[in-house]
Amino acid sequence: MKIFAHRGGMGRAPENSLKAWQTALADGADGFECDVVFTRDREPVIMHVPMRSFNVHRQTGYRLFLDRIDWKDLCRYKTLGEPIVHLDELLQFLSQNQISCVIEPKRTDRLLVEKIVAGVKKFHVEDKVEMIGFYSRRENLIWAKRLLPSMRTSVITLWPFGDWPELCRTARADAIVAGWKFANHWLTADKLLRHLKEKIGAAQAAGIEVHLGLANSETDIKWAFDQCPDRIYSDDIRFLKQILKNHVHS
Repeated sequence: MKIFAHRGGMGRAPENSLKAWQTALADGADGFECDVVFTRDREPVIMHVPMRSFNVHRQTGYRLFLDRIDWKDLCRYKTLGEPIVHLDELLQFLSQNQISCVIEPKRTDRLLVEKIVAGVKKFHVEDKVEMIGFYSRRENLIWAKRLLPSMRTSVITLWPFGDWPELCRTARADAIVAGWKFANHWLTADKLLRHLKEKIGAAQAAGIEVHLGLANSETDIKWAFDQCPDRIYSDDIRFLKQILKNHVHS
């Protein structure tokens, strides 16, 4: 089972920052997830934006909207005290370190996917970069697979029921991610999910990886581990590893 840091490990360092990735690497993460979105002049930057807005006030402290600002102006600001990272800087980091990255394009946008794939090829990190997206944005995953068939992709479903193999087939995904930041209430819903471990096993037998997240509390971490997924996402890799070390030997 692999462990990946959500937004680089936002429980340990500012999200989507070089410092977060360095911390995830030092903490022993197998990889990290991050978000990519365009600025007004179509430069891909590593920042998280809401579903229906390009507002980055939360990170910068300023009333900024990525669709109204160019990269040359945006890069003068900080995100949670850290420099804002361009996609090329992320890929450069990956080319120099032994860690994997899962990229989520924050909008359904073929050009954004094309720039990600082109960058992956430019920096020769095809074996280190995956793409992730909600089922509603599956067009990104489908387009990425068309451009780079070897790129591994994961589709997020916010509810653990349904036909996982069919979801992966229609999204051209190699893995299913059951749950996410605002949907992991089900991680402890014992009555509803008493057979989830069997469902995960069936998907794995069909050649589909199953990833769980987000697991941040001790209860959620232990529960997620016991379901035998291929991967767990968490905001704090150091804490997760401490919990699992004690849990495995208990």
